[in-house]
Amino acid sequence: VTVRNGVALATSLGVSATVVGLFIVAVGTSMPELVTSVVAAKRGESDLALGNVVGSNFFNSLIVLPASGMISQIPVPRGGLGDLVLSLVLAALLIPVFFLRKARLSRAMGTFLLLLYFGYAITRIYFE
Repeated sequence: VTVRNGVALATSLGVSATVVGLFIVAVGTSMPELVTSVVAAKRGESDLALGNVVGSNFFNSLIVLPASGMISQIPVPRGGLGDLVLSLVLAALLIPVFFLRKARLSRAMGTFLLLLYFGYAITRIYFE
């Protein structure tokens, strides 16, 4: 259902399925992680909040994608490799900054990361 609707949405919006996957499907499937991490952080359970995010990313990268590739080859779409490289470079740059700040994610850093995501989304859609 998600695949069929994602492709239909991409067609009706005049954007690629990659853009729909990167933003609409990704946001929709990440809502449980968002709610879990926000509630955990609000209750002072920072280990659970961080573990949820890291675990979800590892699971998606090391289980979901390979399992999908085992069922059917997944060609890398135009711009797909660039998205991957950009995410890895940003992670490599932001992780040291995070740890230099005494391993605390402040409101300012959270706001910066949200703006970074929205900037990426706008840029990616614009250059699609």
